[in-house]
Amino acid sequence: ASSSHSEETSGESGTSTYAEKVLSTAIVLAIILGTLTSASLYCFSDFLLSIAGATPDLLPPARAYLQMGAISFPAVLILMVLQGSDLGRQDSITPLKIFGIA
Repeated sequence: ASSSHSEETSGESGTSTYAEKVLSTAIVLAIILGTLTSASLYCFSDFLLSIAGATPDLLPPARAYLQMGAISFPAVLILMVLQGSDLGRQDSITPLKIFGIA
C-alpha cells in the first residue's frame, strides 16, 4: 500500500512540476509577444490607422488612443495567463477578487 501511495504522490508532484513549467513558459511568451505587439502597434500606429481608414483629422486622437492601449498590452496578456492558470486549478475566486479590486 505504501508503494502505491508514493507512486501517486510522485505522479502528482510530476504533474505539478509540469504545470509550473507550462505556466512559466506561458508567462515568458506573454511578456515577449506582448512587448513585440506593443512596440509594433506603437511604432506603426499611423500606418495601421491609415489602413483602417482614419481620416487626417482623426489621426492624432486615434493615434493617442491606440498607443495608450498598446502600452498596456503586455500586462493584459500576463493577467490573462494568470487568470487561465487559476481557472485551470478550479480557483475562480482569486481572479474575481483581483478584477474586482482593479
